[in-house]
Amino acid sequence: MSEPVVSWCVQPNLSPLAREPDQTELRLLVSPDTMKLQIVLVIASVFTAAYAAVGQVCMTEAECDPGECCQILSEFMVVSKRDLLPLQTLPPLRKTGTCHKYQNEGDHCNTFDKINGYCSCAPGLKCNTYQVALPTLKPVMTMAPTVVTHMMSAARRAFLPPKDGYEWVSKCEKINP
Repeated sequence: MSEPVVSWCVQPNLSPLAREPDQTELRLLVSPDTMKLQIVLVIASVFTAAYAAVGQVCMTEAECDPGECCQILSEFMVVSKRDLLPLQTLPPLRKTGTCHKYQNEGDHCNTFDKINGYCSCAPGLKCNTYQVALPTLKPVMTMAPTVVTHMMSAARRAFLPPKDGYEWVSKCEKINP
């Protein structure tokens, strides 16, 4: 077997703007001082972006702007309503939190946000969870339906599964008097 022959066709660039810089020009383009300045600017912008993402430190809601609450997260997150009684073994600590915006009417919410210390729906709103019908297409039966012989009982789950063809939706809505 013979080896394939590879040939390269190199045409000289006549334009001084399109040519490759040689070694001395590279040193002039990226000097050590310029590189240090670029590194410092990148680090400063990362810290600025990280600091801007965090709200103002607070201990009470009065320290936050209007439309914000003092979000102080719980040490132990509540994930179900069973055993919702707080432990009273130690006196409460004065914890700090950060100011965050309330969720407005129509925004997605979670029923456990307020219990766990997150800013939930704005005052005058509550987190309402309900079932909504899924958009459906015309059903196509390609095989016989399977019969479920065992179901997980509702008592073992934190939430009931939605009805067939529905999904759970949680939104901030006005409190009806």
